Amino acid sequence: MNGKPMGRWLIGCIVFAIILMSSSAYAQKLVTFRPDTESDVFMDFKRDKGMTSMNNPFYSVIETYTTEHQNRSTNKDEPKTIPGLTAANIKSILEKNWGLVFSGPQKGKLLLHDSGEAVDSDTGIHLMCDIYETSPQKVQWVNFIVDASYVMGLIKIDRITKLAERYFSSCVTISYDGANPTKAKQWVAKNVWKAVKPGEFSIQIGKAEINLFGTEYMRTLQITPIGGATPLY
Repeated sequence: MNGKPMGRWLIGCIVFAIILMSSSAYAQKLVTFRPDTESDVFMDFKRDKGMTSMNNPFYSVIETYTTEHQNRSTNKDEPKTIPGLTAANIKSILEKNWGLVFSGPQKGKLLLHDSGEAVDSDTGIHLMCDIYETSPQKVQWVNFIVDASYVMGLIKIDRITKLAERYFSSCVTISYDGANPTKAKQWVAKNVWKAVKPGEFSIQIGKAEINLFGTEYMRTLQITPIGGATPLY
């Protein structure tokens, strides 16, 4: 008679010990879990935001860990941007002076891409702008393009260059830390006629680097942060 209760008691102790060990191992797995390799378990926790720490003591632990981890990664890996430059400033100048119509930020592999385009009514040349940004307030780099391939052979090169000078001179009036529109426009006027062969002309003005390059029928003026390489889009 006494053997059966004793046996049940021993079995109960063993089962309790197994449950306790399993719970500890599971908790350790959750705490050390890396958010950049999400599992089904982690995704289930994220989906059920109504779970409380009383019902699931591990949820609050992993939520705190992943938030802090992501913040550290974001701050560390954040790409260089052009200080003080915003997409709104670029777009307002080109929309007002050249009639460019912008797509709005579109998500790419690494950055947001906001593109604008207009056609010059006198020549048929396409005027374009590509803004690459981490957010509309943080522009990583911007390309201003004069594309005369649509009228190749129909107008003289000098006419393309004159339009490029006018367009690029307007583009370099954008506002950023240390900008000097007068100096930038003088530099464009001096070099736009040369930037039709392989090679690149560059100048640093304020907190940005201005690059000019292209061919007779395709001209590009690019503005980047100093020392900031343009990554693959």
